[in-house]
Amino acid sequence: MFKHVMASIRKNKFIGLIFIFQIVIAIVGLAQISYYNDYFNYFEKNAKEFNLPIENMYTTKYGGGIFDYSKNNGFIEDLKKSLGEESIGVFLDTDLETLSSKDNISDIKYINNIQITDSIYNLMGLEIIKGRGFNKEEFKKEYTKKIPVIVSEEYLDTINLGEEIKTTYGEDYIETFEVVGFFKKDSKWFSRDFLNAEAKNLNNTFISVLNYKSGNPHINNLFSNLYLFNTTGYSNEQFKNIIKVLEDKHSEVLYTKSVKEIIDEEREINKQSIISTIVIGVTLITFTLFSIGLVSFYSLKNRKGEIGLMKVVGAKTKRIKFIILLEWSIYLITSLGLSIVVTYFNNKVDLENLKDNLMSVTNLAKMSYSSVFLIWLGITIIAIIIVYISSSKIIDKQVTELIKGVE
Repeated sequence: MFKHVMASIRKNKFIGLIFIFQIVIAIVGLAQISYYNDYFNYFEKNAKEFNLPIENMYTTKYGGGIFDYSKNNGFIEDLKKSLGEESIGVFLDTDLETLSSKDNISDIKYINNIQITDSIYNLMGLEIIKGRGFNKEEFKKEYTKKIPVIVSEEYLDTINLGEEIKTTYGEDYIETFEVVGFFKKDSKWFSRDFLNAEAKNLNNTFISVLNYKSGNPHINNLFSNLYLFNTTGYSNEQFKNIIKVLEDKHSEVLYTKSVKEIIDEEREINKQSIISTIVIGVTLITFTLFSIGLVSFYSLKNRKGEIGLMKVVGAKTKRIKFIILLEWSIYLITSLGLSIVVTYFNNKVDLENLKDNLMSVTNLAKMSYSSVFLIWLGITIIAIIIVYISSSKIIDKQVTELIKGVE
């Protein structure tokens, strides 16, 4: 029986390949729904993971290039006056080179330093395991000599509490950090584009108070890392209007959007993508199933003589139907295997090309293997029913009629 099935598959290999290809496209196409669901889940997951005040936290994009202290400081100061000190949220992510020559930190050549304002620090909720965290006054002072810093737990055996560490940035800008505490390892925080990326692991990281002063080259990127917080009780519209007035006053262009607005926009885009995927996927599956029924009927019609001979030599109708169904089952099982392979490569991400373990949602989101299997199972059940019905119309005929062959 199996030899007969394989012979039939070899004979009809072209048709088989076409249908396997169709089924794989249909399965993978409809499985994109799981990708879009996963894609959107990351936006909500990131907002919930860090307990972000989504209605009162705003992301910004600046339309005027890099931050220039002499030109843009007035705008920042007016924001603080109009909306409050804690309305400004900044975290600058930089890589610094250590200059300290002490033996215990000789192995530390480069460090990742995140400079933050108090509004960001309060959101982070870091667990201090030794020493202390930052106090409110430290965020208000202009630290030009020693900048307080808390460091990751990994450095407990390398760096001492109260130790001073000199660093350089851009070869000529030297800072001195004073270690005031250690935070728990494996702590996480969001990246620059926090809703659209995986949480950043803070291992091997120094977190310092933002040294906001003229001449600090780090703050050139301030506008790229600026968040605003509505702590005043203003409505969304009032809050944006205040910002707009200050933009006009200082000839600035700042695109401001609340985290909730971003999530709502992504939800709508996600919904439209899913609807489009469903329409395309259902169309593909319908066409594929129709093709299966059509081709199975006409291919068997062309094999009437062969089926008649099988009956003549004693093959029962049920056995012939089983052989036909087994042939199509092999096509369907092959399509499942190929669909899983396609899904695997679709989900694969080259981690070596991703810096700091940050991954865009477009790379993080995955197609679900369970969705692929369930879609395949649904197609398989319907396809087997279609093949059974279409084959019955041929196989159930009398031997004499089958022997006549194709009409």
